[in-house]
Amino acid sequence: MSQTRRFRLRCFLPFCAALLVFGCGGPSGVKVEGNLVEGGQPFHAPEGTPVNLGFRANTGDTIYPATVNPDGSFVVAGPNNKGVPPGSYTINLNLSSTASDPASLAKIDKLNKKFAAINGKDVEISNQPGQKITIDVSKGTVSK
Repeated sequence: MSQTRRFRLRCFLPFCAALLVFGCGGPSGVKVEGNLVEGGQPFHAPEGTPVNLGFRANTGDTIYPATVNPDGSFVVAGPNNKGVPPGSYTINLNLSSTASDPASLAKIDKLNKKFAAINGKDVEISNQPGQKITIDVSKGTVSK
């Protein structure tokens, strides 16, 4: 065996071992789905009022936003649609408004006070796919 061939083999084998151990796709996460409910029914925000739902990792300051649909369902897709890492997360939920008149802002403020019992609640995300979370606005609970 020539020296060049041995050198290539010495460089190639550790590379293959690293791929075997660490993989080549980077870290993968879990896509989380769920529903916002109020009184057992899907939560509906007033028309034109965006619902902001975020999951903040308790191991740092990373916040993973959820896409909330008009029917109250939501998905936390994570960066590049690859899911979020398993771990403990704190929930933050609020409504925002594009209006600036005092009556609209007062209405949004009143609705946001409903979320006080939910904000700051922790939820554990495991590495199991297909996890469903229910956030009940009227009860102030978060369940899996």
